Amino acid sequence: MTEMTTKQYAAALSTDPKTLRKFLRDSTPRDQHPGKGGRWVLPGSKRDIASARKSFLNWQKEQAELAAKRAQDAAKSAQDAIDADEDATETPDES
Repeated sequence: MTEMTTKQYAAALSTDPKTLRKFLRDSTPRDQHPGKGGRWVLPGSKRDIASARKSFLNWQKEQAELAAKRAQDAAKSAQDAIDADEDATETPDES
């Protein structure tokens, strides 16, 4: 069986090693992580890479959706803060 480093695997998945490691940490059970200072040793067969590519693309899509939701929530929070500030500075009409 061919084994690959994260740098080689990242190249096969058209990404960078840092993003690949994030994906691996998110998609691999904790007890299978290499640990601090350890190295990921990844199976490098064509079948393994094809399977990983499919999972990686799904993960990327989920991450993009989460980022969009966080941005939307942040924009809503900012607008709520602006609205609350405007309400606090309004003075009642004096007739």
